[in-house]
Amino acid sequence: MTVLTTYSQHSSTRGSDSQSYENEVSESLSLIHPKGFREQAAGKSGAVKHTMKNQGISKMKDIRGFSLMEILLVTGLVAMVGAFSMMIIGPALEARNVEMAVRTVSTQMQRARQFAVDARRRTRVTFTTPDTITVDQQAPVSQGGAWTQVSTIELPGDMELEIDGSVSTGPEGFATSQVADFSGASQIFFMPDGSAVTSAGILSNGVVYVALPSKVETSRAITLFGATGRIKRWEYILDLVPPINSGWE
Repeated sequence: MTVLTTYSQHSSTRGSDSQSYENEVSESLSLIHPKGFREQAAGKSGAVKHTMKNQGISKMKDIRGFSLMEILLVTGLVAMVGAFSMMIIGPALEARNVEMAVRTVSTQMQRARQFAVDARRRTRVTFTTPDTITVDQQAPVSQGGAWTQVSTIELPGDMELEIDGSVSTGPEGFATSQVADFSGASQIFFMPDGSAVTSAGILSNGVVYVALPSKVETSRAITLFGATGRIKRWEYILDLVPPINSGWE
């Protein structure tokens, strides 16, 4: 009787262990099996997506847009900064263009004179309103004496060959009736010896005026002394405080 009871208990224990072992094997196989793995992975992925979705919704709830008042305030500040910048940049650009225009005129005449000396050929500079300067060089008479254009250039920005009507006298006593005046002509010829003459070969002094239209304070002049080819720049100083002593310096 005792033996049977012990055998029965032993059989029961073995049965229980066997069932537990089968369950473990089955669970392991289900994890190894692709279908089981996909099902568990899908379950985990769904849980992750659900969690991320909840987090995204939570973050979106925390985001606040700009109010109309804030947008108007920023727009107003940008407009004020832009207007202030233009007040500073505008005059600076104007002064730069004036200086570049004076330099352009004087440089073109100096280059033309140097061309004449180096090539031993007559070189012509022509000033055409409103803002063009052309340099030509003449071939030797033995080669036909034809003129060949060397360069043509325009004044920078809104600068023009211009003299304001309120300026009655030019530098060194030059007249102001023409924007480019070389003995009444708007062109000058440089000779191989560096001198400047008219088309008739007569030594000629001259002056060229540049300015922004209707802005007398931007008036500038470039004078030429024919005998030596000396070029000089001038600035018109506008004095509005009595006694008025406006003039060229």
